[in-house]
Amino acid sequence: MRALFWLLLLGWLIWLISRLRRPAPPSAPKDGPVLQDMVACNHCGLHLPKRDAVQGSRGAYCSTEHRTAANDHNPA
Repeated sequence: MRALFWLLLLGWLIWLISRLRRPAPPSAPKDGPVLQDMVACNHCGLHLPKRDAVQGSRGAYCSTEHRTAANDHNPA
């Protein structure tokens, strides 16, 4: 019984030492990519960031030419 106790204690110490010597996992990057809302052009279906889209009264477009081709106008 005494030998089993010492064997378990030795195994636990080996596990603990190996655990402490292991390097910490890398943390998440703080300056990672910024997620942006994406929209699809109502004329050609191209996906682009919402901030780059040309807005029309019926939705977003990738350019003013596609907004004009879709017979849409500026909502402002």
